[in-house]
Amino acid sequence: MDSLKECGHKKIIFYPPVEWGGLFQRPHHIAFQMAGLFDEILFVQPAGLRNPSWKDIGRLRGIIGPARDRLSGQILGHDRLKICWLPFLPFHGLEALEAFNAWVFSRFVRRSVSSSQATILWIGAPAPFLRRALRSISPDMLVFDWMDDYCLFSHLPPVVHDMQYWLVQKADLVFASSSTLLNKARQMRRDGLWLLPNGVDMAHWDPDKNQGGLARYGSGKSLIGYFGAISHWLDGDLVSDLAKRHREWDFVFIGPRTDNGSLDPMFSLSNCHHVSAQPYDKLPTLASGFDVCWIPFKMGGLMNSINPVKAYEYLAMGKPVVSIPFPDLGGLEHVITFATDGPSFEKAITEALKWGNQPFLADKRRNSVRPFTWERIGRRAATILEDAWEDQHALPL
Repeated sequence: MDSLKECGHKKIIFYPPVEWGGLFQRPHHIAFQMAGLFDEILFVQPAGLRNPSWKDIGRLRGIIGPARDRLSGQILGHDRLKICWLPFLPFHGLEALEAFNAWVFSRFVRRSVSSSQATILWIGAPAPFLRRALRSISPDMLVFDWMDDYCLFSHLPPVVHDMQYWLVQKADLVFASSSTLLNKARQMRRDGLWLLPNGVDMAHWDPDKNQGGLARYGSGKSLIGYFGAISHWLDGDLVSDLAKRHREWDFVFIGPRTDNGSLDPMFSLSNCHHVSAQPYDKLPTLASGFDVCWIPFKMGGLMNSINPVKAYEYLAMGKPVVSIPFPDLGGLEHVITFATDGPSFEKAITEALKWGNQPFLADKRRNSVRPFTWERIGRRAATILEDAWEDQHALPL
């Protein structure tokens, strides 16, 4: 099989860091795009990267049992895209359980692959059991999609941090979501490295199709909005200070809280509001009520590895965006106002509320992210896979 295009049946097995039915993120978008380009996509529900606690009961109940039937309806007619449920034991650090999860996964892969298929194993989660599993399976190509520096997640065990570097070195191809991750990978290997940035579904976030928004929390107040995971990387002190200084603003955060209570002081303020995680289909309508969108993360070196999907989605709505500076957003500085501390955030938000919602600016923002559609990113990934396949399977001269 000299060419991937010439193979009779082309399959990708995804092992992502997030389950189907959680926040709709990069793995879901890429799986959708690959479903239009490959014959079969198997999206494996992951075991997770941390040991669950009693706080996870609601999440676990949401991804097992009857939820399987509900989630399958979210595939939106993609008959090539299948969600696969494996009996993983979501505990890490115990040798016997790691061995069991490795056996479950490797058995699934072997049963899913035939000699007549071209099979790509696309790993997005540096799960420790994969090191053992990969000893007994041999996909035609191993891809590591490095979407986060997992050292950012202090609650994850060191073995997970180390596993991401192991995958960088062992994979046939490494896709990095940010230039910082790409440069870090270059310190470990010389070839097979590609920047595959994050993107946006322009049609999904089209402001003309999504009107309504959140009800105003206070009469005449402006809404400063955020959606996504709400965790320790949010700068609660910065938000609290702005909320106290500007009672005429309401600060709305939509998404799951994983901050272990560290942001309770922020949310105790009367003009800081938490809205629980919402379905991806509803987010554009809810966020259409935001007057300004922002990313108030803590400043720090690890933040440089992030290429925030939400920034592209904010711009696709045509909204004013205020954010800490991320290296991969530098090319969008003409449509994003970067801020580094309380005073600069305060100034940027004030200016955005005064001037930022003019129609010509909304069009400028939407046009700025058209080069970053998931369709283009999916086609780029498929082209890279094809070229790598030809190099890997080329006959010797």
